[in-house]
Amino acid sequence: MIAFDPEREVGIVWLTNTYVFSDPTPTELLLFGKRTPREEAEIAHDVLASYPGRYQAPSGTSLFVRMEAEGHLTLQRPRRARVRLFAESDSSFTLTLGPTRLIFEKTEAGDVRAVRTEGDTSPETFRRVSDESPPPRAVVAGTGWYELGFEWKPVFRVLLGALVILVLLTLVAEVRRRSSGAIGNQP
Repeated sequence: MIAFDPEREVGIVWLTNTYVFSDPTPTELLLFGKRTPREEAEIAHDVLASYPGRYQAPSGTSLFVRMEAEGHLTLQRPRRARVRLFAESDSSFTLTLGPTRLIFEKTEAGDVRAVRTEGDTSPETFRRVSDESPPPRAVVAGTGWYELGFEWKPVFRVLLGALVILVLLTLVAEVRRRSSGAIGNQP
């Protein structure tokens, strides 16, 4: 897809080699325009290190928060690219693009128990289910099958359809071969 918004002076070229990649970044760039560098609150490393993990909504949707080698947090949803989180405070972060905010909730003992999203989508709370998040991949967009939400049903349907077409083409070829042989044998 190629798109350009002359008013915002933003253009994108979006290439993908799979139908399940649904990274919202190009669309958000067109909707919200270029972002200016933002001021980021300074957060102690040990506070940031308490947030990485897997968080899950009641619907079963997961979020993965990672601590990157550069010392900042990133967020990744299944089938989406990993995006940087910018600290507004020691428990509130915003995404690179778009108005989404993440607010980490802690217990009275200081343990992270959940993260709540606010902004362009309906608010949702994700309960922390693990302190570990999948290891980052070489490519920013999810490259592991578990990150892409890979489903076998569409692949199976395509393979089954290809098999049916192959069988039909073979039958048509056989019928033509037999009918041309029968015509050639007539006096």
